[in-house]
Amino acid sequence: MNLFFLSSNFVPQHVNWIRKLIVDYNVKIYCIHISKKFQYIPLGIESFYHFKKSELSRIEMFNLILEVKPSLMYVAGYADRDFLWLGKKTRNVLRIPVISGCDTQWRGEFRQWIGLLISKWIIRPSFSHFIVSGVYQYEWVRKLGYKKENILFNMYSADNFLFNCVDISRKELNYPHSFIFVGRFVEEKGIGYLVKAWDSIIDKCGWTLTLIGDGPLKDLYSGRNDIIIKDYMSQDVLIKEIQKSGCFILPSIFEPWAVVIHEFACAGLPIIATEVCGATPHFVINGFNGLSIKSKNVNSLIKAMEFIINRSDSELFVMAKNSRKLSNNITQEISAASLMSVLFKLN
Repeated sequence: MNLFFLSSNFVPQHVNWIRKLIVDYNVKIYCIHISKKFQYIPLGIESFYHFKKSELSRIEMFNLILEVKPSLMYVAGYADRDFLWLGKKTRNVLRIPVISGCDTQWRGEFRQWIGLLISKWIIRPSFSHFIVSGVYQYEWVRKLGYKKENILFNMYSADNFLFNCVDISRKELNYPHSFIFVGRFVEEKGIGYLVKAWDSIIDKCGWTLTLIGDGPLKDLYSGRNDIIIKDYMSQDVLIKEIQKSGCFILPSIFEPWAVVIHEFACAGLPIIATEVCGATPHFVINGFNGLSIKSKNVNSLIKAMEFIINRSDSELFVMAKNSRKLSNNITQEISAASLMSVLFKLN
């Protein structure tokens, strides 16, 4: 069986998705990609073939699709006009499912209202289905005019196997009192609100704050004695850092999805995350494994951090185990199965 992907640059979760599809369903995947720097490619897998969009005309791309004769086609979004044209053409000629990915939330922006107006003529003729990352994206796709049965879930999955390597049991007798933030040092990550909240907590009860990442705002917080700053690190090295951490914080002003929330749930950390992050309602349940808070709100951050600080080690350990339970709601296996489910639907 052959699958065809039209994609921009792949992030790690896309690569893991491709690997899982190839291994579990014995498929060959052909991919036309936009990116000039195709950083993530499943190396060493013969069943993955990629082509640069810049080297092909529309007709050449469509002829390649006809030659491959895929059972389904996945398109990474609807921003590229050539991909829209290919989606519509493929649906009309091959009569196969053409599925668009979507991690966009409905925010009522002007361009989204335009999208609603043109969906009937531009988007809906190009895609038979959408696969979305979560409930916030589902809301947007429904507004585009898609029926419930034509919307798939679980587009993104963390690398469950990798982040499950964090040994939660080692924390039972000596729970680490350390908050950790991992991400870019930029305004939209809400890092300024996090630092203000940290400064406002008078009695930290021995808890520490570690910020990991790179970005233009990093120098603002370097040199402080009460905050540990570390550079961006590979996921393998990050696992060792998470082993020493007690609670993950993501104070973002806005995140369409934020797979990092899923990653830290897999790693078994209590989580504080803003409610605007797409992954928050899927992997954070108030009081069960963390807290969902308002964005751009220092007081909410203070209260949430103090809530964690005031928990006993045994309570924190239970929350850590609960995060890992929630993380299993989406796995790479489930993500791959969700895409392939359109081929098993009974008419």
